[in-house]
Amino acid sequence: MDTLSIWPAVDLMRPAFFPFFSTLLLLWLSSRFSRSNSWPLTGDLIVLSGIFLAFFLFDRPSILHLANPSRPMDWIPALALLSFAFRWLLKRHSPWIPESLTLVISSLILLFPLLRRHPSSGSLLLAEIIGLWLLAQILPVRSTNSGLARPALAPIFLTTATLGALSPLSGSLLLGQLAGGLSAVWLAMLLSPPGRIPLRGAEPGIALGGLLLVGREYVDISFYVIGALYLALLFGSLTQRILTVRPALPAPLRALVPSLVSLVFLGLAVAKTLQSSQGTGSGY
Repeated sequence: MDTLSIWPAVDLMRPAFFPFFSTLLLLWLSSRFSRSNSWPLTGDLIVLSGIFLAFFLFDRPSILHLANPSRPMDWIPALALLSFAFRWLLKRHSPWIPESLTLVISSLILLFPLLRRHPSSGSLLLAEIIGLWLLAQILPVRSTNSGLARPALAPIFLTTATLGALSPLSGSLLLGQLAGGLSAVWLAMLLSPPGRIPLRGAEPGIALGGLLLVGREYVDISFYVIGALYLALLFGSLTQRILTVRPALPAPLRALVPSLVSLVFLGLAVAKTLQSSQGTGSGY
């Protein structure tokens, strides 16, 4: 039996390290020199630009075409842009209205090929995906002044980075590169000055949800691996929400525990991928 190792994925992802750190540095510098009181959506616009930068660096056709029926990942940057546009056009309404609307539209578009071939099973899958997506969007604690809390950002970053690391071993180098680029966006949000630029995380959340959906339905990634990634997101956010209502706990503990809970499920995803990896190379 061959020794299980994640180093093949690291070797495949090595050319993506420079774009990853470039994206991270540009977004972090933008957050440092921006002022949230200049325009209410400044922070989210910076994050949206990071999503486009990541997709442009790793998958340029998705930016040039934006929407290709035969390539689900080409829709993801356009869907993130749609979310931002809806939130700006409907700014007088609760943010949940445009965000929920975009989630439903995104699920329909990304699952349309499956809905057309298998209407009944596709409809059940659509309801499941929308439910999980909305749950992942609702659970993280947000503040009007500071946006997403830092302890809520850490599990999302860890999940995105894990998807980026595991995808090459599952047969999709492109998915791994895009997830790695998106993890730079989450990390820039995590490192930006707290409370200075409110960030809802709707657009990178839609992008991450889209990548997880592509990984589940269009790439040869185990259902158990994608399920573990979803659970890492959900339980990390749930833990952070529960600990928020317990101010007596030390602040470092409240910041660290959600990440530790996520790492349990991410460890299961890594173990499952290493066991099932056949060294099939990259693809989409």
